Amino acid sequence: MSSKTEEANKLLFKFVRNYFEEHAQNEEPNHRVHPIYLQHDGHSRTIVGFEAGKVDSLLLFDPGTRQNQIDAFKSNTFKGMTVFRRGLNAFKKPQYQLLIIRGVLGDNEYEQAKFLKSTRIGS
Repeated sequence: MSSKTEEANKLLFKFVRNYFEEHAQNEEPNHRVHPIYLQHDGHSRTIVGFEAGKVDSLLLFDPGTRQNQIDAFKSNTFKGMTVFRRGLNAFKKPQYQLLIIRGVLGDNEYEQAKFLKSTRIGS
C-alpha cells in the first residue's frame, strides 16, 4: 500500500471518528445519527459507529459477511463483535466514497438536493 493511500485512509478514520463524536455530544431529544455509507469498487458497507481503543475500529455492516461469522456473533455477542470491527489495516483501496445523510429535507432543501456535490479528501 502506498503512503498516499495509507494517509488517505487515516483521514477517512479521522473523519468518521469526528462525525460520530460530534453526534454523541448532541443532547437534543430525538436526535438521530444516520449511518455513513461507504463504497469502493462497487461494494457498499454501512458504518454505524467508531470504536476508539488500542486499535481504532470502524463498526460496520458488510453484506459480504459469511453466515458462520454471523452465527458466531449470535452465540457470543462479546467475542463475535469482531465481525463488525474493521481496523485501519483492513482498508487497502486507494479511494473510497462516503454518503452522509444529515437531517430531514424541507421543501427548499428538497429542490437543492437534486444537485450532487462531492469533496475529495486526500489525493
